[in-house]
Amino acid sequence: MTTSCSTASIFTARCCPASAQDLKRPGESTATVACRVAAARAFQEARHSLCNALMSDEQVSRFCALDSAGRSLLAAATEKLGLSPSTASRILRVARSVADLEGAEAIRTVHLAEALQFRPLRHPRHV
Repeated sequence: MTTSCSTASIFTARCCPASAQDLKRPGESTATVACRVAAARAFQEARHSLCNALMSDEQVSRFCALDSAGRSLLAAATEKLGLSPSTASRILRVARSVADLEGAEAIRTVHLAEALQFRPLRHPRHV
């Protein structure tokens, strides 16, 4: 799917904007990052009419399917890190966004691994 940078103008108002610095790859201009974000949001709009952060549990099940390696990674992370079902769902939403930023149709294990890295550390009193 190809999109211009202006296609997501209305859509971006409904979602939290990503920081260009957070999404920048070495040697990549801010304008290039903005185009990747616009394209990812256009993918999301076409897929389910809202940003990934606002997906329902049913939509997460439908649009965030994992292959066997991804399911194994999420199961291992859930066990080792003590993830709650809501946290696992949030991680899947982030993995879907990472995949969208790459223009990937499916969430790959590398997308899930990146999403797991974004998970905040547990508060010391919960450890």
